[in-house]
Amino acid sequence: MKKYTLLLIILFSANHLIAQEIVVLDSINFYGSLRAHVAIYDEQVEVQNNSSRIGFYLNRRIVNGVAGFGKLELGTNLVQNNNTFNSDAATFPDESFYNETQPAFTTRLGYIGLQSKYGSIAIGKQWGVYYDVTAWTDLFWIYGGKASGTYNTNTDGGTEGTGRAENAVIYRYSAERFSLGLQAQFIGEKQNYAASAVANVTDQISVGAAFNTYAPTQDILDLVGGSKTHANSFVVGFRYKTDKLNLAANYDFNQSESQFPGDTVVAFPANGVELYANYFLLPKLSVVGGFNYLKPTSTPEIIDPDFNLLLIMIGAAYYFVPDFLAYTEYKIDLGTDTGGNKPANVFAIGFRYNFDFGKSKVKI
Repeated sequence: MKKYTLLLIILFSANHLIAQEIVVLDSINFYGSLRAHVAIYDEQVEVQNNSSRIGFYLNRRIVNGVAGFGKLELGTNLVQNNNTFNSDAATFPDESFYNETQPAFTTRLGYIGLQSKYGSIAIGKQWGVYYDVTAWTDLFWIYGGKASGTYNTNTDGGTEGTGRAENAVIYRYSAERFSLGLQAQFIGEKQNYAASAVANVTDQISVGAAFNTYAPTQDILDLVGGSKTHANSFVVGFRYKTDKLNLAANYDFNQSESQFPGDTVVAFPANGVELYANYFLLPKLSVVGGFNYLKPTSTPEIIDPDFNLLLIMIGAAYYFVPDFLAYTEYKIDLGTDTGGNKPANVFAIGFRYNFDFGKSKVKI
């Protein structure tokens, strides 16, 4: 009798553990996007990585109505080794023959949080609420996102908070036709704040606005000059989306557009406009087009007075299957760089493979 009782206990425990494991596995997604292309410009041909990434997303119900979630997304390079040969190693045996010149993986996103019917709150490196609006036009296969104020410091917008915000606490609330985002970045003595509001006027039409205020560190102020203690960015956007057509536009004003003429860095206020359009000619064939335009409202002396950014992008994509596609894009650069020169046009053609394995029901 004791043997049967022990066996029943073991079977019950095993079944309970298996059930727990299934719950855990159902809450995990492994996803990624592998991207590479060949670019042709200035009589040169170059194979380039195109922001490839892999990641994990987790979502688990804690109690009724409350879920915990987290994400880790890593950028990776498909086309280059991250090591360089070190010739000194032949002379100094303690030295490695190869030195790491760039990390094999970089953190694109990493956060953890809670979600309920009252909204979600997350802590970590995550897409800022400013991007709730600027994301609508940041959908070209390669280029774009240059005039919205999202990446205006030539980074991913992490420190400023307009892109993949670092050291961020973000609250989001979504109703049927309306969503709200509130953001704070706590970086030692400096704090940055942002807010966004998006209204889905109809099933196809959305309008939105976002504001971000950024407090540069003293090191940055010393580098770019000026006496401002805060730099503000404001954007308004429009999107019309159906099964065949995705049309979006935004207008922004930002006070911290940065350029790197020569060996210096300067910052200045600028206005920007972006337009994006994608249309499916056939079920597997889409065409894309649009532009980015940026013009300073005042130009620092070190920059050519005619400096402006005007990029026109046209391209197409063929979907062999929904997650694997070939794309091509041509960037026509009609602007003037900081030295008064005309930048090169670029033609690129490549592949993208998106994958997502898992059963997590809630996407954050």
